[in-house]
Amino acid sequence: MLANDLYRIAQDALQNAVKDGQPRHIEVRLEKELGYLVLSVRDDGSGITKAESSGGGLGIHFMRYRAGIIGGQLSIETPA
Repeated sequence: MLANDLYRIAQDALQNAVKDGQPRHIEVRLEKELGYLVLSVRDDGSGITKAESSGGGLGIHFMRYRAGIIGGQLSIETPA
């Protein structure tokens, strides 16, 4: 189910942000862009390194897996 997978991806992203980045603010959005659903989670925490975002722990692995199941992809952007 699409809604369940999107919920679980958002849940994992929020847990990772709170546990690892200690942000003060987190923004979660689900929008339709060019016919696609786009789930974005942004925070002002300490961030994630490029190495962590490409290899990732179990949370990132499961988010990638769930995104793939529903025909999507996971993109992680780090501060410059």
